[in-house]
Amino acid sequence: MKELNILQNEICNILEQWSEKALITEAALAKKIRENLKIESKNKAGLSFRDIEDAILHLGEAKSIFFSLHVNSANDLLIKKSESAKPLDDDARKRRQSSEKAMSILTAGDCTKSKNTKSKKSAKLRTKRESINIYSDFEDI
Repeated sequence: MKELNILQNEICNILEQWSEKALITEAALAKKIRENLKIESKNKAGLSFRDIEDAILHLGEAKSIFFSLHVNSANDLLIKKSESAKPLDDDARKRRQSSEKAMSILTAGDCTKSKNTKSKKSAKLRTKRESINIYSDFEDI
């Protein structure tokens, strides 16, 4: 069995929780991941096809929970509950992977950055404001 990264593990956990749903969109899955991992950046980012596919295959092997992947006309991934795991056909796979080049994608690196950084942003200290006397050079006039 293949070792999963942080993002793929989170996808597996969410899909297990949502296993009673018939249809799960990529956008809903990405939103839930950002909430769980407290990722504040990349609000519109999608998920990589490969990460979702690896997580679905892992669920099928380990827990016998099967999903199939579909791509709609906007190249969004749709995850459907099914009797057996069905991979995408070659044409849909190529379309999706070519559209990912122009998309903002959540990566495992984003997940580790969010866990390592504090959620509070450091407040920038304001510099002391000093007044400038513009007439100092002309005092002898």
